Amino acid sequence: MASGALPPHQSRLGALERWLEASAAAAQGEADRKLLRAYATWTVLARLRRRSRGEDITAGAAGHARQRFRAAHRFLLWLQEAGTAAGQCTQGEIDTWLSSGARSRYEIREFVVWAVSTGAMTGVVVPPKTWREGPALDEDERWAIARRLLHDDGVEIVDRVAGAFVLLFAQKLITISTLTVDDVIVANGQVSVRFGRDPVEVPDPLGELVLRLCADRSGRTVGSPSTNWLFRGNQPGQPMSPSWIGQRFRRLGLKVNSGRRAALMQLAAELPARVLADMLGIAPGTAVHWVRAAGGDWANYAAERAKMAR
Repeated sequence: MASGALPPHQSRLGALERWLEASAAAAQGEADRKLLRAYATWTVLARLRRRSRGEDITAGAAGHARQRFRAAHRFLLWLQEAGTAAGQCTQGEIDTWLSSGARSRYEIREFVVWAVSTGAMTGVVVPPKTWREGPALDEDERWAIARRLLHDDGVEIVDRVAGAFVLLFAQKLITISTLTVDDVIVANGQVSVRFGRDPVEVPDPLGELVLRLCADRSGRTVGSPSTNWLFRGNQPGQPMSPSWIGQRFRRLGLKVNSGRRAALMQLAAELPARVLADMLGIAPGTAVHWVRAAGGDWANYAAERAKMAR
């Protein structure tokens, strides 16, 4: 397909459609099966098709869709075991479900909003998942791993660059996976990478590693076409998936989430939220949360910039 011998096929979307149908069919009770099929068709798949605009969906989008559907399936099973049909569910039962398990139980929110809008459920609401930081990697450990990635030639260059993007620039695996060589900018001898709206300067030795990665992206698959992906995957024409990048990191002992939180905490203490959001490609609200958590005080940032410009 990537070479043009076969017409394009939405492999991830097709696989997700089959998985959703099989999962809905496995639900206990005809009413629940019908409800899950409708939710999958009119919310999960409809949203993904709108956003993909005819292209295949990303691995991250497919994973999130499965996660939300599993949560809805488990919630309906929990209600069934309690002897309650979905249409009879009360707010008290919603609150019990949310408070008696992991934070992943909040993933039912999309399903409940849809069910209420269609009349399948009434008088219930699921609040948005509250924001919290979670554990951050110890700074000494973070910098020890970062130094190894920057200077140890025994580590593959793909892992060195991707790991540094996590530990130094707080990047998500899905963002790293979708970077292209066009996101690497060289001007006046300085290497920059565009993670968000504004390019971020990447000093040496990481800048040198990024340029080496751009130059050495040889495919491992016979007949694989030329692509622009910075982290090229084994599947022809596709980037390295976020899950595979995560597996590679685990082999190196890099804890992605805690490492990213540590990097965010440091950057948030040094930068105002607007700059942080534009630089890292994160939501402004998320940036504000991190700046507050890091104790940053940038209330007068705009005024100070205006004063400096005069």
